[in-house]
Amino acid sequence: MLHKKALLLTYDFDKPVPEGDEEMAVTKHEERVISLTTRVNVITGILAVLVPGLLAWGWFITTNVVAIKQQLADGGNTKLVTELKSPKSQDQLQASLSTVIAQVQTERVNGKAPDQKKSVALAEALTQAAKRNPEIPDSWRAVATLASFRTSYILENAASMPDCNVQQTAKLIEPKDIPEVAGAKAFNGYIFRNCVLHLNHLPPLQRTYLTKPYENHPVGSSFTLIAEAVIINCKIVLNDSGIAESNIFFFIVQNCRFEYQIETTPSPTVQKLLLASLDMSNPGQFTLELDKPSETHL
Repeated sequence: MLHKKALLLTYDFDKPVPEGDEEMAVTKHEERVISLTTRVNVITGILAVLVPGLLAWGWFITTNVVAIKQQLADGGNTKLVTELKSPKSQDQLQASLSTVIAQVQTERVNGKAPDQKKSVALAEALTQAAKRNPEIPDSWRAVATLASFRTSYILENAASMPDCNVQQTAKLIEPKDIPEVAGAKAFNGYIFRNCVLHLNHLPPLQRTYLTKPYENHPVGSSFTLIAEAVIINCKIVLNDSGIAESNIFFFIVQNCRFEYQIETTPSPTVQKLLLASLDMSNPGQFTLELDKPSETHL
């Protein structure tokens, strides 16, 4: 449009003037100059309005593209993640935790596959919230809900798996026994593979008693036998019953599905396991070392 208007402003000042028309030519020339000045002023006014508007629109677009990219980066939960990390009040935190639980449960009921990219930002925010507010049950309920959802696609045959044998005794495990674990070293403990492991039904705590003096310990001294557990291709079940007292203090988990249901504030040991289950780069796997008993152990 500006191009077409510009054509109207042209005037051939060198065109010869017919004889006797000098006065008329001067008049026409003055009118053309006035018209030209008026049109230039109009265009200048239009540009004065358009240019700042265009610049403002460009700023608006740029700002919102950045915001949209950020929103996509954390899966569209920018506001929720921010409020979990820096809540303005306990009520806001409680509302955010409830939103996470409802959102995840809805996606699971609707059969949606977990969006791992979206979950990473949410998991980080939940971890911070739970560590700052361990006394709030919904902190752990949200952690358990999201940790379970992130592994919901693993082991589609989990419903038909048998329970793990928790009556077995600890034994020496060689690296060749666990090819799935890269760089494994020999250890004393258990292997649970292709089964359902209820954490409140772990092998019972085992102790041994000295039959002869050992270092500064007399005959009859009690020792807790420390063991490790490698858990591969299992469904791991955790509820408010917690983790059974066992001599397993180190867990190596590979390709497992988590079925966690926590309604109350769990013990510190369970809290540690929940955070390890959530704070993982690869869903379904983690390593965890629990606090050992204060008494002497082997």
